[in-house]
Amino acid sequence: MSKFIVFYGQQIYGEYDSVTMYDLGPDLPDGCYMRSPLINNWYLRLSGSWTPINLCDIPPEVRLNCLLMGIPI
Repeated sequence: MSKFIVFYGQQIYGEYDSVTMYDLGPDLPDGCYMRSPLINNWYLRLSGSWTPINLCDIPPEVRLNCLLMGIPI
């Protein structure tokens, strides 16, 4: 099973093993981006909930980190 990858502050914040994204801890800060391994969707954490975003909304810093680490966008 792949891991949920969370980006925050222009870096990888962590990798999480979880059944769903809603099982991820409440300690994740607002403004972080997450890549879901299930269907490669991207989400932004706003006000404690996950909001789906389009690929064009992923910041360039996150895209660069994905490119350097071999993480598919």
